[in-house]
Amino acid sequence: MVGTASDVGKSFVATGLCRLLARRGYPVQPFKAVNMSLNSVATAAGEEIALAQWVQCAAAGVPASAAANPVLLKPHGAGVEVVLGGRSRLAISSWRTQMPTELPRLREQIRRALRQTRATGRFVVAEGAGSPVELNLRSSDLSNFFVAESLDVPVILVADLERGGALAQVVGTWELLGPDERARVEGIVFNRFRGDLEIFRPAVEWTVARLGVPVLGVLPTLPAAEGRLPPEDSLQLERRPGPSVRARATVRIGIVRLPHTANFSDFAGLESRGDVSTVWIDRSQELRTLDALLLPGTRRTGDDLRWLRAHGWPAAIARARARGAGIGGVCGGFQLLGEWLDDPSGVDGRPGRHRGLGLLAVRTRFHEPKVVRPVRAAARDCHPWLARGTEVEGYEIHRGRVELRSPSRAIFVLADGARGGTPSLDGTVSPDGRVWGTMLHGVLGSPQSVDGLVEWAAAGGRRSRPSGPPSSTPASTGDALFPGLEATVERVADLLERHLDQRALFAILRGEGRPLTRAGGAARSGRPRPRARQPR
Repeated sequence: MVGTASDVGKSFVATGLCRLLARRGYPVQPFKAVNMSLNSVATAAGEEIALAQWVQCAAAGVPASAAANPVLLKPHGAGVEVVLGGRSRLAISSWRTQMPTELPRLREQIRRALRQTRATGRFVVAEGAGSPVELNLRSSDLSNFFVAESLDVPVILVADLERGGALAQVVGTWELLGPDERARVEGIVFNRFRGDLEIFRPAVEWTVARLGVPVLGVLPTLPAAEGRLPPEDSLQLERRPGPSVRARATVRIGIVRLPHTANFSDFAGLESRGDVSTVWIDRSQELRTLDALLLPGTRRTGDDLRWLRAHGWPAAIARARARGAGIGGVCGGFQLLGEWLDDPSGVDGRPGRHRGLGLLAVRTRFHEPKVVRPVRAAARDCHPWLARGTEVEGYEIHRGRVELRSPSRAIFVLADGARGGTPSLDGTVSPDGRVWGTMLHGVLGSPQSVDGLVEWAAAGGRRSRPSGPPSSTPASTGDALFPGLEATVERVADLLERHLDQRALFAILRGEGRPLTRAGGAARSGRPRPRARQPR
């Protein structure tokens, strides 16, 4: 699965295809050799992989693992953190000068993952990255035709109609492909269509006639009311209220769009609420009309702290709190709300000691190794909105360790036992209940947590009084971290089933696609491609 550009819908189509195949009895394994994203998740084995591949594993019904995403690139400034096989292994400060040296290592990591994946006997749904015809990057390709050639599989090209110029994208991509690469392209999918399909039909017919490649279908835009897949990267972090802002919205919640925002999918549950106006903001003046403000995770906590100070956020946040707005932070956002950030070795960025926003009595110290692990936690009696004992499921990905100082009280006790005889604790809340923070990503994934947060915001940052006994989040599906994920994945698969030519699609998947020798293409060389396993 390759695309004409980034964010054209490759992940969307790959996710739907994983579920579509799984529903028909195929054992499926998603795969993306390299993903550049700040939205990552900890697997059950404590591996860090891109969120998109975690979602695709859930769609395929297989445990999430680094086999689905052997190389994860996490950009920060001009540099990149490289996560290999789920572990942080390398920091690249200059892609231009270091990449030639590191390229063999990355390719071997990908080949090893491909060998492991093939050994499972599963049907591999491989997703590319960006555009396959970036001429300045062709020699260092790790995700597109490098993977297709390594697996010896056909390629489906995805284009985005919503942006406009889709035909030019498709034809331009085709013209820049080499003959052997063209021979692998066996289908085209147009994504995000709005309007009357009959008006677009001549364009489909022209594309088939021009390229000699079948158009498998035109996918309409999935209505926002039917759910969204968690965003993969910041290209999808649009500055808009989204579908949650409606006339009946009674609660207004802002999320700060920090320059190095990471794991912004933590707030997907809030953004799907019809009675809440949830908006990402980047100007401190916008705090004036909010009931609550949330600070997300960040890849560069110290740099984002300096950005907040340079743009007047500390005073604006203090005024918002004084008039009754609630303030919350997750991971890096929690650290920003504390008293100090100590980074003597420059693990997070610029070495030194930095004064935080001072709204919570905690201090953060940055050091290796990186913490990556899934977590189950139970709320304590001081939690701002969850009943004591309510269980939540989440994960930790951080280098900063937070120390609680008096009079702080932890709001979660972790289910991983004790360290030195003392239970593992997380998070804290201010004495008046208006400011809270936690290191746990995903804790806003459960419906009761989202409901409680909304009630807390509506009450002016005061502790809400949850009704009913404590409850647990589901442990077996993606809904535990992202409310409604299962239903959304089902709708995406339904969309593919309704709007793609199923006979042509499965002919390609079984190795029975278009002839390999034709005008404009070339015969594929090498051994015959293995056929897909038949449904059980």
